[in-house]
Amino acid sequence: MRAQARPDSRADRVARIYAIRTGKDAVLYPGGPHWTLYDYYGCAVGSGKPELLARASFSAPRVDRCHAAAYLDCVREIRLVGAMVGYIADAGELDTSTGTLTVRDLTTRRVLHTVRTSFQQPDLGQSVIRFVLARSGNIAWVTRTASGGPLPGDNGPPDSSTIQRAIGQTVDTLDSGRGIVASSLRLRRGTVEWTDGGQQRTAPLP
Repeated sequence: MRAQARPDSRADRVARIYAIRTGKDAVLYPGGPHWTLYDYYGCAVGSGKPELLARASFSAPRVDRCHAAAYLDCVREIRLVGAMVGYIADAGELDTSTGTLTVRDLTTRRVLHTVRTSFQQPDLGQSVIRFVLARSGNIAWVTRTASGGPLPGDNGPPDSSTIQRAIGQTVDTLDSGRGIVASSLRLRRGTVEWTDGGQQRTAPLP
């Protein structure tokens, strides 16, 4: 049984990103699903040399799909805007896994932003759920903090979310709380939008 489809390549007028199948599949346990592994690349038009973004990873569009394959590396939420590529890569380990949101300029081959989180599968710690990317390379993202789920007699706080923004090297927090809808994060004409407690909020993202 295959666990996911081949990831799509994406292109802008000045750059493109694509995945090449490694020829190897990963199986977590006998009789379990097969995860097709890919190497991910990006390149600027005319550069002549691709940039390796992630090696031997599978593709999953949602964070829970990555958590389901806790011992494999996973690439998700790939975005290409002009020559800027942003992507979230989760690295699976035995107990604790790490998630990294990376933004690269494919023209200069520089890493502009790196955001790291860590979590224990599947519901304890922090995960980057969604992000938006401006043509300038500036980003905004949603991080979910999971408390591990309620236990009998446990009145601990439920999961909460935080929205942050990076403009150049300046990082600030735009919003936090339990009412944030991660899937509502959007970028429209230089303005990032999201919903918190049923109300739309905005902030500039040039």
